Amino acid sequence: MVSNIPYPSFKHINWDTSARLRSFVLLVACIGLIFYLGMYSFTIIFLSYILYPPIKYLPKLLKIVRYIYKRRFGREEV
Repeated sequence: MVSNIPYPSFKHINWDTSARLRSFVLLVACIGLIFYLGMYSFTIIFLSYILYPPIKYLPKLLKIVRYIYKRRFGREEV
């Protein structure tokens, strides 16, 4: 299947940011949640990977729809 929505590749994770501690705490919390939920963890990880790009793409899609609507009808309301 080919998608126009870009999915993350996780090749380059930058740990040299100001939010390094927050990212580490979030990572540890996610790993703990995976062990706590056990049999549901694969499903949660799989669904979150599938649903992340469309949810991230939604604001861009709404902006495109508003632009097309404005060009077609000359109004800003959607």
